[in-house]
Amino acid sequence: MDDEVGLRIRLNERLRKDFLSTCKARDTTAAQVLRAFMRAYVEEHGASVRQGQLFNGPTTRTAGSRS
Repeated sequence: MDDEVGLRIRLNERLRKDFLSTCKARDTTAAQVLRAFMRAYVEEHGASVRQGQLFNGPTTRTAGSRS
């Protein structure tokens, strides 16, 4: 496997508790669920971002835009 790195996020304590208990009830780990979400998100949205950068140059963030 490639070198692994961590990702730290901040979230509401209640959301964290609910997420972890839901993961446990479904017999999975939070890390597995987050990695699956990230793969699906990149699969759905990543190709268009990469392709757009090839033709339009680097993207710039404008007021009101979300990344």
